[in-house]
Amino acid sequence: MADQVSDALQTLLDENNVQGRADYLRAENNDRVDAIVYSVSGQTIRIRKTEFTGAGSVEMPLLEAAGAKLEGQDYLRSLLRVQEDKDFVPIYWARGYLKAAFFDASVKVVAQSPQETDVDVAFTVDPGARYQVAEIQVAGSKVLPADKLRELIHQKLGQPANAVELASDTEAMKKLYGTLGYMAAAIQVVPTLDDAHSTVSYQIRVEDGDLFHMGDLEIQGLDAHETVRVTAKWALAKNDSYDSGYPQRFVKDVLKTVLVDGEWNISIREMPEAADKTVDVNVKFERKATL
Repeated sequence: MADQVSDALQTLLDENNVQGRADYLRAENNDRVDAIVYSVSGQTIRIRKTEFTGAGSVEMPLLEAAGAKLEGQDYLRSLLRVQEDKDFVPIYWARGYLKAAFFDASVKVVAQSPQETDVDVAFTVDPGARYQVAEIQVAGSKVLPADKLRELIHQKLGQPANAVELASDTEAMKKLYGTLGYMAAAIQVVPTLDDAHSTVSYQIRVEDGDLFHMGDLEIQGLDAHETVRVTAKWALAKNDSYDSGYPQRFVKDVLKTVLVDGEWNISIREMPEAADKTVDVNVKFERKATL
């Protein structure tokens, strides 16, 4: 059957004088075929324009701006779904529409040649109900008091839920734990929706994890003299409680006191070791080219 469908697609391409070859891949799971994905190679399909239906006046310009990024790009249905999840749905989540859903995009051919096809893509959204925040609870932390963590949450009770902002706030919580050495802290947001009243209650569950300590420091990209001077500025001793905010402060200090000449690209890589609860740090310096 898969071969017959592929042959039928190839016939359609040939009859319409479209260059390309129809092919397919089987998506298998434990010897079971979950899906068969058909594609055409050798034919460029580009998105000319995107449009949206079902959106309100507030969300429409935001969706159109996000959709404009797709215009001129190659059309691939799987990438459209990624775009929906990455750029479109968060527009609604940030405004309390926690059940917003996009239907499969419809595609219309607007121009075609043997080598290239232009299409318009239409997205349809169902915003659903708009939810307000009824309650926020923070529980589970033994290292930091719940009130301290609650201060990092910008969401206000009685206001439309902003799931995007809440995700950013929980990332700020994780960074705070990192500065205290708890590199494996886990924070889970559990929403409970009350559809009858269009409200949401959030429970933020915290697991502190283990305390990590400073491991080895590696400085790369400098000559021997600079390496010695820069390494001497590092103040976290081995086996000290780790502070994930320290490497950035260290770099700022180095640029002010040691590497004051020239411009630098600097990358910081933290490498937590779960077995011995240490963090190795690699700081790489690369002098920017001068014109």
